[in-house]
Amino acid sequence: LQKLEGHTHRVTAVAFSRDGSLLASASSDRTVRLWNPTTGQEVQKLEGHTYGVSAVAFSQDGSLLASVSGDKTVRLWNPTMGQEVQKLEGHTHAVTAVAFSQDGSLLASASDDETVRLWNPTTGQEVQVFENITSITTLDFTKDDTNLRTNRGTLNIKEKPLYVPKSKPSNRTLIQNGWMRRDSHNFLWLPQEYRNGYSTFHDNTFADDDDNN
Repeated sequence: LQKLEGHTHRVTAVAFSRDGSLLASASSDRTVRLWNPTTGQEVQKLEGHTYGVSAVAFSQDGSLLASVSGDKTVRLWNPTMGQEVQKLEGHTHAVTAVAFSQDGSLLASASDDETVRLWNPTTGQEVQVFENITSITTLDFTKDDTNLRTNRGTLNIKEKPLYVPKSKPSNRTLIQNGWMRRDSHNFLWLPQEYRNGYSTFHDNTFADDDDNN
């Protein structure tokens, strides 16, 4: 039995590495601390978040640690070196939960902005967004990585919205449920015959390759 002391404010989350050699703790003091659970010794203090840290998760191989915060970011760390390797930005409110896929190719984050986002943890690129999902506090990938379990239900990762390439990724356009959407807002309703035949969208120009005309 160990009592690990070092945080200066309340501890909000803890997670073991898969091999049990490290324990990560998140705190309202804006830090993540790594501990040797056998000796109780603090081995790393990870600093960078500008608001309290709400959740932490190790990748399956232990090579990465993810932390999320009220500062709206997801941060990836090398737990051995204690260095930040990625800062993932895209959420517009506090991030509340985080999880790695079993194969390590995806990272999921949930936020008070009512989205769950999937990221490539190697490149830091956002690859998928689920919208209108509220009050997510837990995330967990299934063993085959085809579904993401949450405290509000299960998300099918293969059922992703169709993203349209744009010159500015931060102003993403997508087609979902018959609507063209930008920045989470519907702006153009597409008749059925135009939904499958478009070829590209650039700035405010929509190009259609419909065979019916």
